[in-house]
Amino acid sequence: MLAAKYELDSTNSTAIQVNSIRNHITGLNVREIERKAIVEIQLHRQLDQLKALHEFRSEMMQKMERRYARLKKCANELRVELAKVLKLNLQLTGQASLTELSVSELESLESTLENGLQQIRQSLRQQYKDAIESKVETCIVCLTEKVSMVFLPCRHRVLCGNCALRVNTCPVDRKEIHDMFPTFGSI
Repeated sequence: MLAAKYELDSTNSTAIQVNSIRNHITGLNVREIERKAIVEIQLHRQLDQLKALHEFRSEMMQKMERRYARLKKCANELRVELAKVLKLNLQLTGQASLTELSVSELESLESTLENGLQQIRQSLRQQYKDAIESKVETCIVCLTEKVSMVFLPCRHRVLCGNCALRVNTCPVDRKEIHDMFPTFGSI
C-alpha cells in the first residue's frame, strides 16, 4: 500500500509537474504569441509609414522633374533671347558683319540708329541751351575751362579755345562756323 501510495503520490506529483510545465509552456506560448503580435503590428505600422514616405517621395520627385523641365525650357528660351540680344548689340555697335543681314533687318537697324542719334542730338542741344541760358562761363564740352571763343555768324559763346579748335559747327545751333575769335572776361 505504501508502494501504491508512493506510486500515486509520484503520479500526482508527475501530473502536477506536467500541468505546471504545460501551464508554463502555455504561458510562454501566450506571451510569445502576444510578443509576436506586437512585433507584427509594429512591422505593419512601419511598413505603412514606409509606403507613405515612398509615395511622398515619388510625388516630390515628379514635382521636381516637372519643375526641372520648366526651368530647363526657360533656360533654353533665355539662351535664345540672349543670342538675339548679343547679335543685335553687335549690329548696333558696328561689330557685326552687315552683309549677313536681310534688307528688313538692315532697315530696322538703320531706323533704330537714326532714332538713337536724334535722341542724342536733342539731349546735346538741350544741354547747350541750358548752359547758354544759365550764363555759365564754363565750356559746355569739357566742362573745365572758361568759355573764350565766339562763333560767327551765330555769335554763340559756349566753348573754350581748345574745344573750339575741334569743331566745324556750332554745338548750339549746328550752323557752320565761318569764323571765330577769342574773348576775354565776361560779357
